[in-house]
Amino acid sequence: MTGETLRVKMSYQAWEQIHSPVFAVHFYANRILFASFISNKADHLIETLYGPGSVVLSLPALHLPAGVYTVSAVLSEEVEFNHIDWHDQVYFLQIGKHEGHLGLVALPYKWEMDPRGESKSSPVKISGEDGIPMAPNLPGSGMGRDSSLPVEKMLGQILVERNIISPASLQIALDRQKEEKGRYKYIGEILMEMGIPPEKINEALDDHRKRKPIGQIFVDLKIITPDQLQEALEKQNELAKTAVRKPLGQLLVEMGFTTYDGYMDALSRHFNMAIVSLWGFFPAICLQRAVGKVYAQKHQIVVLEDYSTGIKLALAEPDPFVMDEVRRAFRPGRKVEFCLADRLEIDRCLKEM
Repeated sequence: MTGETLRVKMSYQAWEQIHSPVFAVHFYANRILFASFISNKADHLIETLYGPGSVVLSLPALHLPAGVYTVSAVLSEEVEFNHIDWHDQVYFLQIGKHEGHLGLVALPYKWEMDPRGESKSSPVKISGEDGIPMAPNLPGSGMGRDSSLPVEKMLGQILVERNIISPASLQIALDRQKEEKGRYKYIGEILMEMGIPPEKINEALDDHRKRKPIGQIFVDLKIITPDQLQEALEKQNELAKTAVRKPLGQLLVEMGFTTYDGYMDALSRHFNMAIVSLWGFFPAICLQRAVGKVYAQKHQIVVLEDYSTGIKLALAEPDPFVMDEVRRAFRPGRKVEFCLADRLEIDRCLKEM
């Protein structure tokens, strides 16, 4: 049940020594990572694994919404992404909720009387308009007839408030957007063309949950119709019920609603990533060591550049969890740049190594 304790036991058999082991458990629903629990040196589990054993993850209260989740169990060596064994979303967990419980999750709470005594706040009054009872305004609460509702901020405004761009730069970008003919462009795309770092734009989009769903991008670009999007979403949900997880873009290609090029274009705009061609590119084994051969093969990653201040990687299918995992694997301050490449080109590069 949501809100109750949970214990996850991971048993292992290490046939070779694994130094500085890192354990992880991830909970997913509809391919969205809801919760992640990763051990680290501070947990003082064990220095070296060898032979049989087990570890236990204890959660005093599991605050996840009721529903069916897929669970991954991971064992890595030294760093999180250097996987030794990864059971990727092969376990299932069904979370229910107690009868009479309201809301998505059960959170611990407690009611008590104000120890300072009787409240001196104003009583509820009857307004003169239609006799509707009106609660008194509470400071900072946003309640009451005179309070103004918060206005949803647009990406440009967020970037101005963060001092990433100036109001004048935002106005230039908006003017360019109006002048665009034929190919629709989002304001983020135009700002990147003006030299604003993609990571700054992506950070603002994610922090404020402004990233547009990829299905809506297909519709905005007039690649598919709203009816086709709805049909694909329904099919995706049906597949999920049989434990088959398929990205919406891939499904749209398979259903004949778009081409692979159209899919790549939408992915590029969704993640604010440049598309690169790997034809004529000769991968280097020494570069691939930065992410590890097994990890690169599993997640379709080719290292394009590796220098002291940053690293540049090509992906066939961007995954926010994998990208975050790669970023955390490198020291703070080191720039990690991602770009998109054709899956066949990535396959060729990986086979040549």
